[in-house]
Amino acid sequence: MESEICKMIAPLRKDLAIVMSVPGIGFISAAVILAEICDFNDFDKA
Repeated sequence: MESEICKMIAPLRKDLAIVMSVPGIGFISAAVILAEICDFNDFDKA
């Protein structure tokens, strides 16, 4: 399952690294967060 997630999330590698830099957020959690948010650029400010 993790290998399939890797394939799907490959274009968002930079965003994945940013999300995973938060303490306590691992690969799977970061992938779920990105799946929900999609594109960070949709938001004006953090």
